[in-house]
Amino acid sequence: MVINMFKKNKNREPLLLVLFLPLSWAACFAGSIYRWVILILFAYYLIKYRFKIKIDSSSKILVFSLLFFMIYVVLSLFWGTDLNEGFTSVFGFILIVMVAIIFSSYNSGDITTYNKLDQVWIMVGIISGLLFIFGDRAKIGEYGSRTSLRILGTSTDPNEFAGLFVITSSVCIYHIINSKGIRRNLSVISLILGIYSVLLSGSRGAMIGCTISILLTTVFCTNISIKKIITFLIMAAIVGILFVKFLLPLVPLDVIERLDLKMLLKDGGGGRAVLWKSGLEQYWNGNIFRIIFGYGANGLLVFGERGITATMHNYYLQVLINYGIIGIVLYLSMLWKIFVRFWKYNRKYASALFAMMVLSATLTTTPNYKPLWILMMMAFIPLKFLSEEKVK
Repeated sequence: MVINMFKKNKNREPLLLVLFLPLSWAACFAGSIYRWVILILFAYYLIKYRFKIKIDSSSKILVFSLLFFMIYVVLSLFWGTDLNEGFTSVFGFILIVMVAIIFSSYNSGDITTYNKLDQVWIMVGIISGLLFIFGDRAKIGEYGSRTSLRILGTSTDPNEFAGLFVITSSVCIYHIINSKGIRRNLSVISLILGIYSVLLSGSRGAMIGCTISILLTTVFCTNISIKKIITFLIMAAIVGILFVKFLLPLVPLDVIERLDLKMLLKDGGGGRAVLWKSGLEQYWNGNIFRIIFGYGANGLLVFGERGITATMHNYYLQVLINYGIIGIVLYLSMLWKIFVRFWKYNRKYASALFAMMVLSATLTTTPNYKPLWILMMMAFIPLKFLSEEKVK
């Protein structure tokens, strides 16, 4: 399925950006392998179009919104607290702009762009799930039962890697309900592998994200009919029976206990509540300049010097502290434009994005966290290739 799709497609770069996402956590001599994937694909793009950047007119508002945020991030280097760390963060955003340019110029030659991207996301779910279950793993956590995947010797953050399945869950449940044949079957496999991997990771944020993603996609991305309701219930029953019978017994008991509401209230979300409170107090105790403009890219390092971790485990709070009120307004404005575009033209990705937005409240989804940013940049694809109506 995927091989034929690549053969028929005139523009493979966006598909490859999605397919190689699991390499985001594979380190090499200068950052992750995925960083080099982006650079190579962008270089190929420049050569292909003779160093002319082609922006579809329907994507220009989004591109400008991203550039405004990017320019502000670069300017923050002048008032940041650590120039070297700031440059690292800025380079991550430059890679994101490259991805946006690749997506915004996408021309598949027909009207099935998102259909092809869906197929790649389904395969990413299968590949990532198999890697997580059968790959090189490490045990972490208080009782050593949470699973962390090692890719080429590099350990992944289980919360971040599990977040990848929030996106694949939306795509899979959509095709379980609306597709037939091999695509539906592969979607079932991908969804089961994804849910099991999320449970092994012990990531409560990813579990909530997957639940939201599946529910929203089911409600908003299907034309409800008796036949589809019956199909969904049958598939849900089969998946549930297989999961409870064969997979749930393999999940460590203390990972299951992490899902208990009493446990969540007891540990305050892994200490996040205390961390957020301390971070906000430090932010509001700063001078008026820091409140408006922030501490600069990776400016949270100054908090580390005061005994507070430099990671807030909440991206919105991280943006507020790094880039101030102006930065958070620019970021949320860009995020809102992307969500509205998805909501109008492709609601399964709007559902996935909303779930990832919820997950972002528990993670520090920096530019290094590519799944969220790749999903966001997919909104830059020209409208004529974006609409789900055309895909059908």
